[in-house]
Amino acid sequence: MISKKEHQLPFDTFLKELKQRMHNVFHTRADINSLAVKRGMPPFVMREIMDLNPLSVGIPTEYGGRGSIMRENIALLSTASYESLALSLTFGINSALFLQPVAKYAQEDAKKEVFNRFLNHQNMGGLMITEPGFGSDALNMQTSHTTENGISHI
Repeated sequence: MISKKEHQLPFDTFLKELKQRMHNVFHTRADINSLAVKRGMPPFVMREIMDLNPLSVGIPTEYGGRGSIMRENIALLSTASYESLALSLTFGINSALFLQPVAKYAQEDAKKEVFNRFLNHQNMGGLMITEPGFGSDALNMQTSHTTENGISHI
């Protein structure tokens, strides 16, 4: 897949726009205090924030992401946690427990499909694994997918 990195904003500009968007969503469009005491977030909050593709930070450049640069991932989590711990946790789970393992272990076909869906369709995911000796071989795992009725299953 062709890298889209050359068409992306510099990271500092990207982060500044994300900060502005989060501030607008949490302080202008919604009341952050009422959001903080409710489980989940209203769909418009996630839609407006995800429109900036913050999870592209965890996607390799060869799949159209920002490059999976750890300091950028940490800066994203820090920025998000300033406005919403729930949002930061959401980003962290998606990055550390899904995007990074997919980038490292998935088969090529699965990588292309998953990263495309994250970048272009605001998909999210998580990966849970068990401890060694209890059924997993996390360091040697391979992610694969099948397509049934036009839907990919990982």
